[in-house]
Amino acid sequence: MASKFMEWLIRIIALVVILGVLYFVGSPLLNGNWMDFYIRLFLALQLVITFGVLRLYNAIVQNTKFLIKLREVGVTLSKVFPHLEQAVRHLTESVNRSKSTEDNLIKSLAKTSEDAQHIIEQLKRNTDANKKN
Repeated sequence: MASKFMEWLIRIIALVVILGVLYFVGSPLLNGNWMDFYIRLFLALQLVITFGVLRLYNAIVQNTKFLIKLREVGVTLSKVFPHLEQAVRHLTESVNRSKSTEDNLIKSLAKTSEDAQHIIEQLKRNTDANKKN
């Protein structure tokens, strides 16, 4: 309930401020005094520009604070990364070694299998030759 009240109160205050600015800028037009109109319009635009510049300054300060914190995190990560890089390099080398070992084992098993097949064929020939004799 309080938030609804505050929401309406903010809306009413914003409406009063907008109407006040419009009256401040537009009232010389009712009197036909163009010079006062231009002066008041200049003041109102100067106020808008001032708040715009202050908002821009605040955004720059906040971004600078963020960049400083980001740089601190980056320095911390860069201190951690060499160890991480070493670990990844070691892991990659281990995987490559195990892969090459696996490839060598497969080649060796294939060669051994071929040799065993050749020996079995020779033994069959020898046993067939012995049976004929």
